[in-house]
Amino acid sequence: MNPAEFRRRLAAGLVSWAKRALPLSRRSWADAMQNEPPYIPDDWQALRWAFGCLVAALGERNRAMKILDSAVVRLAIVCLIAF
Repeated sequence: MNPAEFRRRLAAGLVSWAKRALPLSRRSWADAMQNEPPYIPDDWQALRWAFGCLVAALGERNRAMKILDSAVVRLAIVCLIAF
């Protein structure tokens, strides 16, 4: 496997991971993310695109989970700040 092929496969894997991480309300984003990399001519740009998709997907997942609404999480944060 040559380096260019490796970068493309890595980009496809990152986009696939992003698609699984997105909440159900953002499935249209996932489809758009997955359709974009074949149209990006440069392998490095495709890899950057895929990494950006993963960051966006994880951010949306975090937002959908509303993790700070949990009393346990808030208490843990207060304890960390206090120490």
